[in-house]
Amino acid sequence: MMGLPIRFEPLLSIELIVLCALAALAVCLTTLRRCPTLSLSKRVWLFAWRLLAVCGLVIVLLGPVTTSTQDQASKATFRLLMDTSASMNHDDIQPSRYRHAMDRWLGPKQLEALRAHADLAVFTFDRDLRATNLGALSSAVPTGSHTRLIDAVQRQLRSNATHDPLIIFTDGHDNQHAADSAATHKAISLAQAKGIPLYTVPLGEETSPVDLRVELHATPQAVFEDEPANLTATIHQAGLEQAPVSVSLTADGVPLQTIHTNIDPARTTQQVTFTHTPKGNASIIDYQVNVPTLDGEAHHHNNTAHALVRMTGRRIHVLLLEGEPHWDTRFFSQAMLEDPQVSLTRLHAVTADHVIMSRVGDDENIDVPIALPLTDATLREFDVLALGRGMSWFFPGDQAETLKRFATEHGGGMVFIRGHPFDPSDPAAQSHVTPLLALTDEIRLPVIQREAPQAGPPAVAAMARAGRGRALTIRNRELWRWAMHDDASGAYPAAYRSFVGDGVRWAAVGDGYLPTQPVSIAADRMRAEAGLQRTLRMRLRDAAMLTANSPALKVTAPDGQVSSIALQPNDDDLTYTGIFTPDQPGIYTAAFGDYHTKLLATHADLEQADVSVRRALLHRLSSETGGRMLLDPEELLNAVSQQQRHAHGSAAGPTTPAWDRTWVFTLLIGALSIDWFTRRMMGLA
Repeated sequence: MMGLPIRFEPLLSIELIVLCALAALAVCLTTLRRCPTLSLSKRVWLFAWRLLAVCGLVIVLLGPVTTSTQDQASKATFRLLMDTSASMNHDDIQPSRYRHAMDRWLGPKQLEALRAHADLAVFTFDRDLRATNLGALSSAVPTGSHTRLIDAVQRQLRSNATHDPLIIFTDGHDNQHAADSAATHKAISLAQAKGIPLYTVPLGEETSPVDLRVELHATPQAVFEDEPANLTATIHQAGLEQAPVSVSLTADGVPLQTIHTNIDPARTTQQVTFTHTPKGNASIIDYQVNVPTLDGEAHHHNNTAHALVRMTGRRIHVLLLEGEPHWDTRFFSQAMLEDPQVSLTRLHAVTADHVIMSRVGDDENIDVPIALPLTDATLREFDVLALGRGMSWFFPGDQAETLKRFATEHGGGMVFIRGHPFDPSDPAAQSHVTPLLALTDEIRLPVIQREAPQAGPPAVAAMARAGRGRALTIRNRELWRWAMHDDASGAYPAAYRSFVGDGVRWAAVGDGYLPTQPVSIAADRMRAEAGLQRTLRMRLRDAAMLTANSPALKVTAPDGQVSSIALQPNDDDLTYTGIFTPDQPGIYTAAFGDYHTKLLATHADLEQADVSVRRALLHRLSSETGGRMLLDPEELLNAVSQQQRHAHGSAAGPTTPAWDRTWVFTLLIGALSIDWFTRRMMGLA
């Protein structure tokens, strides 16, 4: 009992206990002062016994209690993660990586031994993470087209409130994150922070079939006529000797360029970059890159890759409205005039009933009066409205509703050059436009200030959806100083033009609409593997485009077969969606009348390229988190039994008052009795 920990549960508040103790001591001292005839030694004797009695009462009021402990043994819980991606079917270990794990590591005898020491929570992962059980695990067939190992580990760590160790059966493939990626480091840091060890079981050999695979990516994915598109071909190789290769690029089947390079056996990845400037009418260009098949390749179809680029030959029509001239609108206008993809029209308010229009960009330069107010039909001739201040000249009061309709219903783009375009003196107009400035994503840039620079870069702009359109709001009214900054390199003026130009392009595209297009057709993924379900989305600017209650898209497959995809209306009555699953690799065309888009379905062969086991990644995951890489089933059993010993602990038992003892009451009564007897002997009682 004496070895048990003691804690206090006061019967009264601490303040009241202290107050009582001080009052008792004051009474003791006052009583002794009334006995001046007693010697000092007798006074000390009486005070000591009274002090002992007061201390005893204070301890009782503090309520000391003891808590007993009870030994408690329980099984450890492990989370078992099994890789079910297609690479686990590889037969470099017989009969396959997956069956080897089930037969040698998780057979009946091994499971019986494991269950004696631990409870197992079972999960499978490939593209997604799923909870399952051992019965389903034994009959499963690995078919996943992707492996997202690091994502699965992160999800398990975040949901692991009981800090259960993880056992991961995998070949270490991750089609999304590299071994040294930020995501991998984040997963390791999360495991370290939560004290969760990772045990990895590598499945497979460190050999791969000889193969070459090519990928093609385009930046940007939407360009204007005479604007270059950059196309990067990435060549992945495994087991090839040094050899010359020709990388050829075509656009819609027309040869463009061939670059000759050499395969470097020491590098698994090489890149070749093309630049092409498309011309012609608006379209979606199918770029294709090809590398001839080399001797000994395991697969041939992956020597070809596609990338889709949306191109429009029409300039962006921008209408700049300015009621109060300012440097911001002046330099914005200058940047638009220098942009070859923009046709700019400017309206300057001179008086309440006289507005001057100047148009530059379509080989026109006119300066004529224009009638007010501006109507919906007038505004819809433009893709983007750029608004300065003093908009009450153009849209006083409730006429500002015209601006709101342009964005939310027509799908037009808005650029607010100087923040809110209406003054507080026109609250009706402000109320119509303010919802368009409901800002979301902020852009932070170092802005050149008139005074000394601020401590940190302010938020100079923000972007937001505005119904079917988009709105870009420039908050900082000193942004024009970028264009005036005296910089020998010219970096600041170029950065200003780039920022303004990119902002206008972002606003012009809206929800997938190209300039002048009344229909937007898009997929949730323009590029994905064949066999994966996609969502097709169609948006209309005008309900008059509908000729049937249930519109449909005609989808043409690479082999020429045509199918119809029924569309269902969304909450927005001019937005429709449908489900589509491509069943073969290649380019698909989805059309509604004369408007169409293209979709790319790729070969689902990521799991067959470079199937070598990634031991380095698995060793890092385990060694840096307090676990280890397991090479034998006996090591797994030892790790589980060791965790079970750590799970043994002690649980708190019942509490018992420490003052509820015979000797405590005997001591208190004895101290009070000795005090009373001594005072009686001295004639004080």
